[in-house]
Amino acid sequence: QGRARLISDGTYSSSSLTQSSATRCRTGRTIYRHGKRWYIVGASDTLWSIARRTYGSGLLWTRIYNANRGRLADPDIVKPCQRLRLPR
Repeated sequence: QGRARLISDGTYSSSSLTQSSATRCRTGRTIYRHGKRWYIVGASDTLWSIARRTYGSGLLWTRIYNANRGRLADPDIVKPCQRLRLPR
């Protein structure tokens, strides 16, 4: 069985996975890696909803966007299973 692989834009490559197992990544959660805080995007997440959940105010969505400019071409588009940096 294949494993998903993180690619440079913060999404996961699932070429060796079936569609159903690729969509089962553990989304909508905060993780810590190498001393940094990350968020795994869920199916219905927006930068606003992530900011509201993690910082207490949706107005702080720009904090997430600015920390992830290299991963996000458009702040209105985030993909399920995408990993976003959450600055403190």
